[in-house]
Amino acid sequence: MFRIRALSFIFGLPLMLWVCYAGGWWLLGAAVLLALIALREWRRALMLTSLRPDYVLAAFFILAFLICTYFLYGPRLDSLLLFLVVFAAGLAFISRILSPGGPSAVCDIGVTFLTPAYLGLFLSYLLRIRLEPWGAPVHTLDGIFIFPEFYFLVILFLTCWAMDTGAYLCGRFIGGPKLCPSISPGKTIIGLIGAIVTAAAVAAAGFALVGLPASFGLLLGALLGVVGQLGDLAKSLVKREVGIKDFGLIFPAHGGILDRFDNVLFNAPLLFYFLMWLLQGGL
Repeated sequence: MFRIRALSFIFGLPLMLWVCYAGGWWLLGAAVLLALIALREWRRALMLTSLRPDYVLAAFFILAFLICTYFLYGPRLDSLLLFLVVFAAGLAFISRILSPGGPSAVCDIGVTFLTPAYLGLFLSYLLRIRLEPWGAPVHTLDGIFIFPEFYFLVILFLTCWAMDTGAYLCGRFIGGPKLCPSISPGKTIIGLIGAIVTAAAVAAAGFALVGLPASFGLLLGALLGVVGQLGDLAKSLVKREVGIKDFGLIFPAHGGILDRFDNVLFNAPLLFYFLMWLLQGGL
């Protein structure tokens, strides 16, 4: 299992580096593709329940969050996204009024609203990290400029992937008391500690390599480790509710998009606001 995980990382790393470095349409296209595949996985899982949210409306707002973030990035973006959130909430109610749905109107409305927030709004922070002019040091490698908008995304992905590995190895070879057995029986407290330590080490090393204080990298990594595990548990909570092991089979030994990017979805907003605090003097 671990060998397959390692091979998935080796083959996925160059693609991730290219998309993050290219940015622009490449990153937007990748984000849209990931979001739509994730929506398909999400829908297929929830079809096993009595929930009948409006997936067409959810897809519309997923695309709206991503496209508006990319094309309208600027000082007024937060106001626009807030408008989209309010608009999505209102239309979720209206959609349920106009369609039969499942046995619970409250649940259908909630999932219709939650879906684009989780798969669109959270994911849009990857675009925001890439688009924001951070003002951090710029480096060169063999004549190639390495901008902060690029290396912060790389730090995010490497930290998230490393914490998964740290949690997996510590949980498997050390074991110990369970973390949340009612949600994810395989997760242990020592696995959580392993995730936090691994994330802190990778983020600190990343900050040091790009000329930023390693102490802030340690703090960021620890926060990413905790929030990333919460993202993993949130995904496990849904999977346990619907009775599936994985959301998909795209990544060998990892599952689907939602299985692989669960901690990225939770951690992208955290990284963005941490960098706003650290480099821009506030939120």
